[in-house]
Amino acid sequence: MRVSQTCCLFVYGTLRDPDLVEQLTGKRFPTEPATLLDYERHEPPGSYAYVLPAPGKRVAGVLIRDVDATSLAAIDEYECLGTLYDRQEVLVETERGYERAFVYVGRPDKGAVRDVVRR
Repeated sequence: MRVSQTCCLFVYGTLRDPDLVEQLTGKRFPTEPATLLDYERHEPPGSYAYVLPAPGKRVAGVLIRDVDATSLAAIDEYECLGTLYDRQEVLVETERGYERAFVYVGRPDKGAVRDVVRR
């Protein structure tokens, strides 16, 4: 993503809190309810919530709009991108219809998600 571009980010856990997002990025973004298609949310005891692909399943969450590259980098750091989560482009459903967005997908195969305590 180029710095001049913005993207949408689907969130389903702690990042649903706009105060937290503002603390991380210094900004408030437009948000709306959204549903992630073909994924399932997991929340094992003693671990962070994460989503994994699951055909036919749906995850309720929030779509954050107009996220710039600097803000996305700050959120990537918070989410421990590459360790706890990977960021993938997905299809979400909003009242406006279907849209592309990024989402943080868990990496339970690496052990990172299940081996950390809650934030």
